[in-house]
Amino acid sequence: MGRFLIYIITFIVGLVTVALSVMAYHNFWFWKLAYLDIAIHFLAGMTVAFLGLIFYFSVVIPRYLRLHFSFSSVLVTALVATLAVGLIWELFEFSMDEFWSAELSVKQLAIMKFTANDSLSDLLFDGLGALLASLAFWFNWKQKDLIGQSPSISEINNSNI
Repeated sequence: MGRFLIYIITFIVGLVTVALSVMAYHNFWFWKLAYLDIAIHFLAGMTVAFLGLIFYFSVVIPRYLRLHFSFSSVLVTALVATLAVGLIWELFEFSMDEFWSAELSVKQLAIMKFTANDSLSDLLFDGLGALLASLAFWFNWKQKDLIGQSPSISEINNSNI
């Protein structure tokens, strides 16, 4: 159930993130609710970290090495994936703000320009979401053998790999 549990958690967190983001844009909640942006970046960081970890530890790493990784390797993998996607998103937000709309008026609501502080706090909360996802992934992996049955070192030495 371990692998399935991570897939289910990833799906639910991703679905909540997308649904909340769409509703927030549609209802202008980002400009009405002060900390909603932070919460959505936290959830998005978790989603991207889970997806990155699932991909890396299920596809990239050879099966016989999967149980020989430390928490630090899980954390680095999650942070690299999350901060790469977060940085691309922040560059997208910045370019949309700079090149498409210095100030828009939508339904009598002036949208403020994005600042460096906003981008840095967004990346910080992306990273915190990745940290939580790393912890969940690691504990589930250690308890349930998430990555799959990997042979022991003696089995590797005795086989013709």
